[in-house]
Amino acid sequence: MNPILDLKIALRYSLYYAFFLLLREVALVILYTPQQDNFYMLMGMLSIPLFVVIFPLTVVLSHRHYRKEKQGDARFSDVLLISGLIIFLTYTLEFGISWTFFKGFIEETVVMKEEKGIFDLMNNFVQPKSPVYWPFMHLIVAPLTNTKYSFIAGDFFSLLNVLLTSPIICILFVLYFENVYLLFRKYNQRPWLAIIPFVNLWILVKIADRPAWWNVFLYVPVVRYFFLYSINRSIAADFRRTNLYALGMTLLPSIFYGPAAFQSIQPVRNDAIVSDADQR
Repeated sequence: MNPILDLKIALRYSLYYAFFLLLREVALVILYTPQQDNFYMLMGMLSIPLFVVIFPLTVVLSHRHYRKEKQGDARFSDVLLISGLIIFLTYTLEFGISWTFFKGFIEETVVMKEEKGIFDLMNNFVQPKSPVYWPFMHLIVAPLTNTKYSFIAGDFFSLLNVLLTSPIICILFVLYFENVYLLFRKYNQRPWLAIIPFVNLWILVKIADRPAWWNVFLYVPVVRYFFLYSINRSIAADFRRTNLYALGMTLLPSIFYGPAAFQSIQPVRNDAIVSDADQR
């Protein structure tokens, strides 16, 4: 691992993300009108692109920067460290920007509704409050708790909100698609197919040399994991990994695909490096 390089990359791209956070706050100042009381609507509209586009792109570009720096000597442990540092640094920077914005704009401008009785209690949940720096609660405990209760209640929209706004969950998705993208390159497949749902699993079935009809069972709850395990056993064997490692690839592909995808090792099948001819 190279912690100094990892910190430099993470800080650089976290500051890029902070620039877009500042743009969001400036847009709120410009667009907010007290007469319409449209603060929350604007905050939601301006935050969605940050969570859905800018943050994932920040992570992808930081990983790409790291791979270029290492030039074939990349380590997945460094990628995980960069990702973790970006989560912490962007959270810290967002807190600083939000706190400054709250003290300088919201307290002075946003309409605070004063109610009595039950309405006052309800306002406690919707009124803007001074940001609190509590990374463990906000980054880990709150998303896990919200995911649990969303599943129990069958609330799809609350679950989707957690998936879109949790940096950790976002990075797990980014790592999965990035890992598959890099694996496809090593197996001489079109790497951009990794980001297309359904198609990426079809290619994994092809890489593992399994029959095409297996794709049907990859979308059957519970049953799919038996077929995925068999596919991952074949891929793990190509990288000299054990069956136990293949189980990890099945249950947590965002992490266990990483070493094979990022490091310079090439897949080997039957003591021969996989080539274009092996795929035809």
